[in-house]
Amino acid sequence: MAVKAACFGAAILCLSALGAAAQSGRAEVTVAASSAAVKSHLINEMMNRGYSIMSDTPNMVVFDKVADNLAAMFLFGTRFGGAPHARIVYSIAEIGGSTRVMADAALIGNAGSAFERRNDMNSGEALGEVQGILNLVASESATPVAAAAAPAPGNSAGPTTVRELRDQQDGLQNVP
Repeated sequence: MAVKAACFGAAILCLSALGAAAQSGRAEVTVAASSAAVKSHLINEMMNRGYSIMSDTPNMVVFDKVADNLAAMFLFGTRFGGAPHARIVYSIAEIGGSTRVMADAALIGNAGSAFERRNDMNSGEALGEVQGILNLVASESATPVAAAAAPAPGNSAGPTTVRELRDQQDGLQNVP
């Protein structure tokens, strides 16, 4: 019984740490800024990370790059399509004076062909990485109204500067 209670408690902590992500099950953030400002910072950050813009509309931006992860290449690559592509679709909704951005991440096998295979990456480490991007964009655009990521360990207020967010994100990427 104590084990069940501990597992249930851990599940509740994980769900509360996700915060806004529980609404959609994906990485998301709401920022007190215009959609144009948020979108501009988002495009800049994704280009800095090596992504290309595949599609751009007022309410959606699609980014794509060849996956550089050896495991992803082995598991999702094909002879026909080569290495898989990492694709992130950001949906943007301006609500009053705030902007809500929600991300959908996937690995695409046979990218660019009629036989594309989509592999959902909206959980685990990929969710944390995409959420880190959104938190960084939010901090550069304006003060976030609600963010889906949990605060840094030992810091109940979470990162307060762009440098702290980048340091935290670098720490997440370098974990074995």
